[in-house]
Amino acid sequence: MKVLTQKNVEFLHNSLIKKFGGISGIRDVGALESAIKSPFQTFDGAELFKNIFEKAARLGFGILQNHPFLDGNKRTALHSMSVFLLANDIELSYNDSEIVKLVYDIASGKAGESELLEWILKSDWDW
Repeated sequence: MKVLTQKNVEFLHNSLIKKFGGISGIRDVGALESAIKSPFQTFDGAELFKNIFEKAARLGFGILQNHPFLDGNKRTALHSMSVFLLANDIELSYNDSEIVKLVYDIASGKAGESELLEWILKSDWDW
């Protein structure tokens, strides 16, 4: 399984800021590290997030909840999650307004990680 590194996520973030505007920079490096590493956590030798879809949801949710960047956390979360899946030969196909609403709901606390995973599992994807 291919994983995103902190440098990868920072590159995605900076690319999005350059393209769409906003403030570049990391607000909390620990929060960023946590969001990137948490999908691969284990407990007593067992993976906490068992499959690629759970790992993708955890990555996106972690960036959304941790707010590691000064700006663009929602964009970076969605893009990082999508790139992670694409790097592992899974391409999501979705309606922009649907995912934008979900991302805003997660950022505001109206939805959680389980809703993000459910959305990924219901999405049209190719692999």
